Amino acid sequence: MPLPLFSKIALGSITACGVAATAGWWALTGNSVQHSFKKEFKHAIIGNDEGLWTKKLELLKTSGSDPKNKKLIDAKLKANSNDPKAKEALKKACEEIVDSEYSGLSGDNYSDFKNFCSINNKDKVVNWLDEGSRKTQLKTLKNGTSKLTPAFQKLKDSVINGDSPTTENETGLTQLCESEGSGIFMGDSDLTHLLVSYFCRNSSVTFSG
Repeated sequence: MPLPLFSKIALGSITACGVAATAGWWALTGNSVQHSFKKEFKHAIIGNDEGLWTKKLELLKTSGSDPKNKKLIDAKLKANSNDPKAKEALKKACEEIVDSEYSGLSGDNYSDFKNFCSINNKDKVVNWLDEGSRKTQLKTLKNGTSKLTPAFQKLKDSVINGDSPTTENETGLTQLCESEGSGIFMGDSDLTHLLVSYFCRNSSVTFSG
């Protein structure tokens, strides 16, 4: 038997209320995050690497740039006062950031995530570039045929003679490695990561990437 018109209206209202209530529940329970840092940067999550957490804590302690996240600010204060709970405070702050909404490079929490709560390209290089390796790496870069990012291509083009790179070339390589090394790790097949792993390492160490 067909429902009377008023019954249909009432049913529709109840359904709409149910949908609204469900949406409200999701918001209240913190499940309204559509695209988290954890999802966007899945390769850069630190996890249970205690050595890396110690490294990030020291970076937080000595960094000239202050964090924005309140829990991260508290962790920095604990670190500066040598509080034994500083590392745990850092982990909790980063957990909050990792689970938060990612809204782009200029969004809330991005700089904190990048600087203190993520694996970067340099973290993946065991033996970092030293002064004695720069000439060798510049020669390899200049004479090589590898696919390059614009930043590495610009450095390659600035090297006139790969057999005798200038001091400016060496400084350029150091600066480029520091800049690209601080970038968030995007996976083993990411081109920037591969170039940093190869050209920003001690040349006496066999490349295993």
